[in-house]
Amino acid sequence: MMKMPSLIHLLSPSDVERLSQSAKQAAALEARWRAKLGSLFDAMTDQVIESLIKTGRVRESKIGFEGFLMDHSLEVMKASAMQAEDGFVPVTRDKASRMAAPPKAKIPRSLRDLMREWDKWRAKRKPTKRQKWLADRIKKAYLEKVQSVWRKYSEDFREGKTGENQVREYVERAAGAAYSRAKTIMETETTYYYNAVRMEIYDQSESVTHYLFVALRDHRTTKWCRTRQGLVYKKGSELLRREKPPCHFNCRSEILPLTPGQNARHRRIVEDESRWRENRHPAPLLKDWGSR
Repeated sequence: MMKMPSLIHLLSPSDVERLSQSAKQAAALEARWRAKLGSLFDAMTDQVIESLIKTGRVRESKIGFEGFLMDHSLEVMKASAMQAEDGFVPVTRDKASRMAAPPKAKIPRSLRDLMREWDKWRAKRKPTKRQKWLADRIKKAYLEKVQSVWRKYSEDFREGKTGENQVREYVERAAGAAYSRAKTIMETETTYYYNAVRMEIYDQSESVTHYLFVALRDHRTTKWCRTRQGLVYKKGSELLRREKPPCHFNCRSEILPLTPGQNARHRRIVEDESRWRENRHPAPLLKDWGSR
C-alpha cells in the first residue's frame, strides 16, 4: 500500500485503498507497455543494423513511434475511465459510508466520442498533435544516438578493423540509451492520461468541489511533488489546470477528488486554509511545463 505519512491521518481507509489500487494498476499497465516498447526497439534496431551494414544508411521511413504511443494512450484512457466510472469514493460495507458516497460519475459523451475517434485514428495510424510531437522527439533521439555511433565506427567497419558483431554491440548500446528516453516519455504519459481522464469524469459531479494533490513519498519524490503533497486545488481553477500531474518527467503523483458535502474527512481538508494551493508557494515547475 502507498505510504503517505502526511495524509494518512486525514484520509479514510477507503481513500487510501483507492489510491493504493490505482498505483498498482498503473504500475501493472506500465510494466506491460515497457515490455512492448522493449520489443519494438529490439525489432527496429535489428532492421537498422542490417540497413547500416548493407547500405551504410538508416531507412528513416521504417522508424516510427506514433502508433505505439497512440495504442498506449488509448489503453490508459480506457483503464482510467473504467476506474473512475466505478465510483470515485469506494463503497464500503458500512451503511453510513454507503449513504455518504456520491453518485457515480459516468464517462462523458465527449470522452466516449474521443475514444471512438482514437480507435479510428489508431487503425489509420493518424496521430494526434500530442502523439506526433512526442513520437518525433523519440525518433530524433533514436536517430541521433544510432547515427552518431555509425559515424564513429563506419570507416573502421568498411576497412575491416571493426567486425559486424562489434557494430551490432555499439548500435544496440546506442539504441538502449534512446529506449530509456522513450520509456520516460511513455511512463509520464501514463500519469498524464490517468489524471486527465479521471478529472474529466470527476468534474461532472457537483459533489466534487476540490482536488487533493497526492505524491508517492519515497527517495525518488521530487521537490515539485514533495512541496505540493497535500495541497488543495479548487475544481476548475487555473492553478489546477497548470499543475495537475504529471509535474515533471517520470511523475507518479495523483489527484484525489474531494467531496466535502458528503465526506467529513474531505470537509476538514478543504476547510484547512493552510492546505489551499493559493496560500502556499511550492517549488516552481519547469518553464512551460504547464502548457504541455
